[in-house]
Amino acid sequence: MRKVFADTGYWVALLNPRDDLHQKVQEVSEAIAPVHIFTREMIL
Repeated sequence: MRKVFADTGYWVALLNPRDDLHQKVQEVSEAIAPVHIFTREMIL
């Protein structure tokens, strides 16, 4: 399985339906699936 690093912008857009990039993040996430998305504690 591929691994993809996600920064703060990804998580904010994914979890906030009012974010300008929310729809795009959902579309990209579906397009690259299956994938293991990882981040670092500093990002959160």
